[in-house]
Amino acid sequence: MDKRIIATLMLAFMVLTACTDKNDNPGDNPQQTPVDVGPAYTDKLVDVNRDGKVSGRVSLRFYSDMPSVAYVSVADFHKVMTDGETMKVTRQGDLYQLVTRKGTATVDVKADCLSSTTYAAFVDLLWMVDPGLAPNAMYDGSKYIRFVSLENVSSFKPVSAVRLDFGKYNIDLHDDGSNVYFPFATLADIYSDCNFHNISYHDDLVVVSTKLDTYSINKIAPEYAAKPYLRDEVTADMAKFRYQELCFVFDNLFGFPGCTIMEQNGMEEKGFDATLDAIQDGKTVKKLLQSTDNMDFAWGRMALQYLIDDGGHTGTAVSSGLPAGIEADYMSRMKATASKYPEAAALYDKWEKCLVESSEKAETLEKMQKQAYGDNLYKVNDSKTTAVILINSFFDMNEAAWKKYYASAKTDADWQELLKNYRSDNLITLLYGLQQAKADGVKNLIIDITKNSGGSCDLVGASVALLRKNRTVQFWSQDALEGKNKIATYYVDRNFDGVFDEKDDTQPKFDCSDMSIGVLISSASFSCGNQFPTIMKDYGFTMMGERSGGGACCIQVMQTADGQNYKISTYRDRSTDKHFVSNDSGVQPSEGCTFSLDKFCNLDFLGGKLHQ
Repeated sequence: MDKRIIATLMLAFMVLTACTDKNDNPGDNPQQTPVDVGPAYTDKLVDVNRDGKVSGRVSLRFYSDMPSVAYVSVADFHKVMTDGETMKVTRQGDLYQLVTRKGTATVDVKADCLSSTTYAAFVDLLWMVDPGLAPNAMYDGSKYIRFVSLENVSSFKPVSAVRLDFGKYNIDLHDDGSNVYFPFATLADIYSDCNFHNISYHDDLVVVSTKLDTYSINKIAPEYAAKPYLRDEVTADMAKFRYQELCFVFDNLFGFPGCTIMEQNGMEEKGFDATLDAIQDGKTVKKLLQSTDNMDFAWGRMALQYLIDDGGHTGTAVSSGLPAGIEADYMSRMKATASKYPEAAALYDKWEKCLVESSEKAETLEKMQKQAYGDNLYKVNDSKTTAVILINSFFDMNEAAWKKYYASAKTDADWQELLKNYRSDNLITLLYGLQQAKADGVKNLIIDITKNSGGSCDLVGASVALLRKNRTVQFWSQDALEGKNKIATYYVDRNFDGVFDEKDDTQPKFDCSDMSIGVLISSASFSCGNQFPTIMKDYGFTMMGERSGGGACCIQVMQTADGQNYKISTYRDRSTDKHFVSNDSGVQPSEGCTFSLDKFCNLDFLGGKLHQ
């Protein structure tokens, strides 16, 4: 009787094991002796919240040497991140081959490294946005622009394969003979992208965001997002891993725009950790970032902000991404403890001074525009020879309005309704201005982006195509990790008839071919406000004013290993001019077109610059 019971229990266990195989490709990896099984561990099933809805559960593993750090099989992680997509995991001797729908990678659990000759494709999630998108293509889903191709045209550094050496950061990988286990936070960092696909784990919950919205996890699960900030401390193993993971991110996933203090002190060559050791007050910052005390860690983040600041894309200060509802209280607590952290507070004060200077410049420009143009975003001079269109951001895109228009019959009445009712949409601002300039018989048109701090690449592309009088627009950029120079090509529906065809080249709704066009820029023109003049200058348009403010890299939203928000300039897309020279130092005005602020709203003067 006892033998029959034992046999029955063994059979039940075997069936259960088969039913819960985490690899999703049974048969590829019959159970073998692990290469690096690691110390003793426990497994835990936790719930998954996907874009605000319950979406199953996932098994996480906790090893005895790092009991606060969650591990997960890479196949399970990929399935959760992609809402069911299978990653094929195959063991080949002591190595594991990982295959996603577009790329492959090899994991050496003994050496704790991952290598791939198709890395961008391996971690690509843009097929979830649109099946036709290439890895690391930029697309925000606008109805009036369509991705065509992404071409890797050359290399700017010798990289035969991407190799991520986790062992260098004491990040230990494990296996069980058929599956590979990574720290959950490490995979979350690797998969994070420019379209803000994002995943987080802490407090027995996994939250996934596929929304094109910075810090959307804060909105999906606000109470969950707040918890890491409400703790007084973390465990010693979490504090150690949290810092190791930061080092890994800044050494491998940072875009290296070139302008930060850390880069100027050799971070790209020496690494994040060694650079902190080498610069003034860096060791203090490092000590704070390694602390178990969360207020120490917070001040470490604040100080790091000054050392790694690139104008606005990289945000390590705690104020970057604090969940709503706790921001005021948390910042109040920080200010109350500032005297305890004199070196860190001094560095943070320097960063705040930079912010104030940037804000003052934007405020000065706004006052000038207000005085000269009132509330108008289009203004023509008395002789009706020169007009200006103010494009103060590329953030304001009324997605609902464009969807409504494209779902309509697209008659002239539909078009006029769009232009009349949604004037704050940045592209409609441009279109309305072009319509008025045509009606006024303007010969000189100035596009003023002097206080444009960025936004959507879709808006940039569409705006360039309208002014360029050609449906094709190209973006030049670099992948800083793979070392590749890239050209991305898009078509724009310039006649807004819902069809992407040759008619968009010859029949735009607004013909500005008889106008001389210039772009007015300033040091406050940042990010997409820097990319727009870069592309326009390469297409032969006149730049005027003062050098733009830079901002080359796209943003990648991250969480620290314990779940706190921050963001970085990502390696995935670093914009350049057509010669693949980074534009992070800004765009220089055309020859003879640099002048002082007092001329910025003088339309007669600006028009004259187009014909000197």
